[in-house]
Parts: sequence; C-alpha cells; structure tokens
Amino acid sequence: PPSTSAKCLSTTCESLVQKIDDCSNDISCYIIAGDFNHFDVTNFCDVLSMEDIVIMPTRNGNVLDHILISREMVEAYKEGSIQYDCPIGSSTIK
Repeated sequence: PPSTSAKCLSTTCESLVQKIDDCSNDISCYIIAGDFNHFDVTNFCDVLSMEDIVIMPTRNGNVLDHILISREMVEAYKEGSIQYDCPIGSSTIK
C-alpha cells in the first residue's frame, strides 16, 4: 500500500530476493506481478536479473502495475512464444 514504510518495503524485498536466490538452482524462470505504487522496480530488477515488460501507463498516466519476468524468459516473450489462456485481469479500483 502507499502508506508502507520504507523499512517494511526494504525488508519485504530482501526476503523476496533471498527466497528467489534459495530457489535459483531449481527454478530459472519466474514472474513477479503486482501494484508497486511508489516503488522503483529498476534496482529490484537489476538485483534479481529481471525485466519489466509493462510499457504503457496502467493508471492515470503512471505505471503502477508491473510484470517482472526473469531475464531467461525475455527472449521467449519477445518472440511471442510465451502463451497464456486466461485474461491478465483488471484493476478493482475505479
């Protein structure tokens, strides 16, 4: 939420980085998606070797929602070989 403290956000990110690092031998492709509000995903992507594939504003001219994919998935995404059978979803906020 927008009111989340920087310390809480930092702790959550560190925990996520650790979980991904712990699983990195077993899982090479992963996706993190959600509403990041005031969080700059750039450093997060660098640390986790991910790329943000959202290229258009998601709310009122701002990119608040992000879909981060592991760099191992980027080429498949660009080639269009990643397929999905369900809608991505829509915002519940009006």
